[in-house]
Amino acid sequence: MTEQNLRTLVIRLNKGSTKGLIFRRPLSDSVDFAKVWDSEPNQTDAISGFGPINFYFIKDSTNKYVGAVEDRTNDLHWFLLSAYRRRGIMKQALESTILPHLFLDRNEQRITIQKTAIGQKNFVASENLALSIGFKKTKGDIVSEYLLSKPNYHNVSFKSFEQSVSESRIDELQREINFLARRLWLVQTEVEMNMPDIDYAEELKELVGELQSQSFRIKSIWWDNKSF
Repeated sequence: MTEQNLRTLVIRLNKGSTKGLIFRRPLSDSVDFAKVWDSEPNQTDAISGFGPINFYFIKDSTNKYVGAVEDRTNDLHWFLLSAYRRRGIMKQALESTILPHLFLDRNEQRITIQKTAIGQKNFVASENLALSIGFKKTKGDIVSEYLLSKPNYHNVSFKSFEQSVSESRIDELQREINFLARRLWLVQTEVEMNMPDIDYAEELKELVGELQSQSFRIKSIWWDNKSF
């Protein structure tokens, strides 16, 4: 995402206008981990359409969102609202929470900083931040590249997972899974009646059954983890 896209995302979060496309879980008092969908799935989407993007959203002491880090696996895009810059907020969030969380499942992190895309002032600020948290410059020209090998993090802990979804929402998700199962069953019926590969039709039917079972399982898991 561009800096403007990230800014818009942070503003929308603070306004509560994300339309159910951002799913968050707190890692610390100042950082939420999130999965963000660009839009709701649609029948016209490409067959190999992308899923959600991983994000980290940074909060101030009043729980207002002030910044974001987009995790593109082989790159990180970070952004902080202008009023909160030069306070060490991004550095603190990266060092204390975001990088330790990223390195749970990877051994190195690469980033790129493109001067022509963000301007000289922002380039210098981003490069200084990257170097200050341990990134090493590996390439520099029009696009500068940096690498951070997995540091030895000690005693880094994240907030324990707390189930926050309501029973009414679980009921809605049950109906959603059941709807998907029945839509697939409709497809399976057409395949069974119009294609010669009976084994494939049976595979689809088994998948329908698995989806139907999941519509009951989600409620069971919710009850098992409910705090009374």
